[in-house]
Amino acid sequence: MKYRSIDECWRYLRGTRHRPVGFAIQNERKKLYSSALEQSEQFFRMSDKAGPETKPVLLYYGLNQAARALVAAATRPGRPFEVSGHGIKVSNLDDIDHLADLRVVDAPRKNDKSSFLTLARSISSPALRKDGATVGELWGTLPEACAVPLSMRPKYEVIRVGTVASGKKAGRYTGSLVIRGRLRELNVDEGLSYAQRLDLLYRIYPGLHSVQPRQAPGSTRFGGLISSKSGQYYTISDVVLPNGRIHTVDDLYRRGHRLYRDSKGRSTIVLPAVCGNTRALDPIIGWWSVLFALSMLARYRPGAWSSMLDVDTSADAVSIEHLMRQAHKSCVNLTAWHMRNCDLS
Repeated sequence: MKYRSIDECWRYLRGTRHRPVGFAIQNERKKLYSSALEQSEQFFRMSDKAGPETKPVLLYYGLNQAARALVAAATRPGRPFEVSGHGIKVSNLDDIDHLADLRVVDAPRKNDKSSFLTLARSISSPALRKDGATVGELWGTLPEACAVPLSMRPKYEVIRVGTVASGKKAGRYTGSLVIRGRLRELNVDEGLSYAQRLDLLYRIYPGLHSVQPRQAPGSTRFGGLISSKSGQYYTISDVVLPNGRIHTVDDLYRRGHRLYRDSKGRSTIVLPAVCGNTRALDPIIGWWSVLFALSMLARYRPGAWSSMLDVDTSADAVSIEHLMRQAHKSCVNLTAWHMRNCDLS
């Protein structure tokens, strides 16, 4: 990930407090923006020193307060910018055996001011909908989490996508879309036709729509879908590359999150859609959902939480440790990125 250091991000965010970004420059929002960012930083900094038993609570409230500042900056005049309540809930907290089974769902308030849904609306992200998503499914939408997956892996996880040029036909560059990721599910049903498998791929990863394979100018055949035996690599041939560019996927960058690309600009990470959404969740929404679930587990099921943290008995302990180590850096980078996009100056 093209992440800045934690200290660099907080320097940027602290530097905006005397003159807030976006609509938070307005007098009635400025105090909220500054206070929320101060509390956010304190929560996150305390989480760095806390043990795993309480860390998710501090991480969640750090992100919650950062989101209040972001809502104040991103919400247009005339819309409510002060939020209350979490806006989501864990529907099966008392009835789970595995962390991946925890289900997080939207819990809207009557006054439409819940933190989660207001944040999603402010940054134009889908939310979790009524049926929600499991922690396992949400884990698969976070590139940092997928590096150390849970023992019960979701069907779909983030994929890395790049393009390879193969030639030029009728003035348009064509090539192959190279996908690297855990795509074994597309190989399960041998009865699926090429078109059906391709349709499934694009429904799971709607960010790929900007580089769909289509009949290239001057070509007599439609692109083919070739998979490796392991299900780890896919190649979609005869793609008309966007904007005549050979080695980058600029259209994917515009549709996806700019933080999630390699340093050489030759590939980008595409997130799977969950909850029946036609777009992927913004990563900050994914982090909010997972950290909220972990914080609820730590607060209201401390015995179960302690058992999940025990590396001698829990298959998920190392994955949880990894996620919590990554959370501060990831969340503050995402917050800073969104604040920069709110800057009206």
